[in-house]
Amino acid sequence: MGPARRCTTVRAVEIVADNYRFRRHEVAYLAARPWIRGATVLEAGAGEGYGADILSRVARRVIAVDPDAAACEYAAKAYPGLTVTRANLTELPIADGSVEAVVSLQTVHRLADRPGFVAECARVLRSAGTLVVSTPNSGEVDLPDLLAPHFRVDRLYGVHPRRRLRRRNPATVSHRDFHFAENTTDDALDLFAIAIRI
Repeated sequence: MGPARRCTTVRAVEIVADNYRFRRHEVAYLAARPWIRGATVLEAGAGEGYGADILSRVARRVIAVDPDAAACEYAAKAYPGLTVTRANLTELPIADGSVEAVVSLQTVHRLADRPGFVAECARVLRSAGTLVVSTPNSGEVDLPDLLAPHFRVDRLYGVHPRRRLRRRNPATVSHRDFHFAENTTDDALDLFAIAIRI
């Protein structure tokens, strides 16, 4: 898992200490990789950078953006191959149409201005660019409706626990204990969407 085990910011320490939650984040980053291979990617809500690092293994370039100063400072030191920028996620310091993909995992449900965030993702994406987004399936965010003004949802997956997960100690959970099922979202833990800018 690399540097994520040595995170110092509160958010990362909480996630890494909670292995189950960390693995739910990790599986989403791993699932995003096919849609960003070879692309210039902006990760919105990059936190401490461990996910942006996973994405950077297949992307041409990753720009990690987060509003938290401590998280950005950590990410810049831990992952020197990333371009790390501190910014409000509804005011991205990126030129119009300058990235091929935006990835935002487990972030949108935390934002006060969700429609503004989605509009900002559309602004920085090139024509027909890809947005990869996930959120807990709590009913708080209707992902297809939220994305509809600017994106066509190409694929919508539910992230589900595998049966063996119910028998495991949370400390031993891995990303392999979750699976993605297309269009089966009712009882999913998380929603994971691939959307195309319209």
